Amino acid sequence: MIRQLTSLSLNKWLALAAGGLGVLALFAGSPFQGHRVTIDLKDLARTIESEGDHVEADQLAERIMLKSRMRVIDLRDSISFASYHIPTAQLLSMEELLEERSPKEEMLVLYSEGGIHAAQAWMLLKAKGLANVYTLKGGLNAWKEDILFPVLSETASPEERVLFAKRKALSEYFGRESLPVRRDTTAAPAKPRPVPPAKVVLEREKTRDGC
Repeated sequence: MIRQLTSLSLNKWLALAAGGLGVLALFAGSPFQGHRVTIDLKDLARTIESEGDHVEADQLAERIMLKSRMRVIDLRDSISFASYHIPTAQLLSMEELLEERSPKEEMLVLYSEGGIHAAQAWMLLKAKGLANVYTLKGGLNAWKEDILFPVLSETASPEERVLFAKRKALSEYFGRESLPVRRDTTAAPAKPRPVPPAKVVLEREKTRDGC
């Protein structure tokens, strides 16, 4: 077990540690107070190391397109949620998520802005006994970068070009107009107004006598 835990990357270690602290803090003052919770760290470490704890942004986008049975949970604040959220997502706090009686077989995908907050919630639900729960790798930041605003490098390989074409189609499906428009704050120089030509007053020639 020690060998498996020490092989985790720094980010995974932080997520595991943060999640563990979240479990202790939330269960200490929650409706679950007085109930014993057993956390199998070895099993959690194995799941994290095998990357079985998360889904990629592309995978989530495809599942939403196909209307697959799952629930997408947004763990951010209500203001951020109102500004933008992944389609079909439901806004829940960690405490609300814990109090829910979700079927153990129901697929849940959790996301936050970056990922640590979702990793804590993942740990809590694992401790609660839910098996079919995942986080969105990279959080909403990855969703925006990979799905909403994909970028193709000039030196992209053929494989990267295929992936970009796929992501571009996903971007068109989910619609960039759902995000606030990025406006260019640099004011364009005002075009000079055309100056009308000066009026030339011609003096009438005096009529000569006898002509």
